[in-house]
Order: sequence, then structure tokens, then C-alpha cells
Amino acid sequence: MAATGHAALPEADVALQGRVTSQAEGAMEGVVVSAQKMGTTITLSILSNQAGDYQFPRAKLGAGVYALRIRAIGFDADNLAPVTIASGQPTLLNIPLKKTADLAAQLTNAEWIQSVPGTAQDKRGLLNCVACHTLERVVRSKSLRWASPNPTTPPACWR
Repeated sequence: MAATGHAALPEADVALQGRVTSQAEGAMEGVVVSAQKMGTTITLSILSNQAGDYQFPRAKLGAGVYALRIRAIGFDADNLAPVTIASGQPTLLNIPLKKTADLAAQLTNAEWIQSVPGTAQDKRGLLNCVACHTLERVVRSKSLRWASPNPTTPPACWR
């Protein structure tokens, strides 16, 4: 197994490894796999390679219990439970993904801005909306009434 663009690590140097797959796509390249040791604020993220394989180096991921998460637009992890990393042997964890039921919830502010129709000049006002909330709330709104007394007037943060 190898991380994207890198040779596979020797088994003794691997803490956690596996393959990311989905029924829809098979092996999933470019999936961000993140591990956060329970009780800490530090998260380490890596990418799956063309074969869907990922590896976390032992030098970066010590023994302990880790919460895992993935980022693959259009997909969710299927029951991704915490994993225990032991010292010595690599832990093997294959990650099956399923099509997401809520694609919009996965979009970043940059992706929301790209998806909104209009010119770059038209979208400039959206940049002011991201200081206190994501654009999901603005874009998913069925009405602008929550932000403006006049529904034909853009929300204050757009102006």
C-alpha cells in the first residue's frame, strides 16, 4: 500500500493502513482520511492513492484510540467507529463508503460560491457571509425573509 505519490512504507513503519472503496466506484483515490487521538486536538490527515490504499506512519500515529473521519464529496463512511492502534503491528482498517444522502452538507464555502450562478462580481457579496456562518444556511434558504424584511432584497451580508 502507498499514499498518493509515495512508495509504500515498510510494515514496521505503519501504524494504520487499509483501503477505501465504494460499491459505486470501487477503489477510491484522493479520499482524505483523518485520525484524531481521543482526548487531543491534533488531527493527522492523509490521502488514499489510486488503488484506494492509505497508510498512516507510526512516527506520526502512536498507540492509542483514534476517531477517524473521511472527506470524499458525494460519499459518507459506513459506520466508521473509533480504532485502537497498538504498538508493533500495523492495524488494518478497510473503509467502505456509501453514496451520501445529503450532498449539500458536505460542501465548503468555496464550493458553495462556485455553485451559485452569476459572475465573480455578483458573488463578491457572498464573501462577507462566511465570517460568522457557512453559506449552506444562505443557499439552502427557501426564502430570504429570515435575513431581510423585503424578500426581494438580498441579505445584509450580501450587500
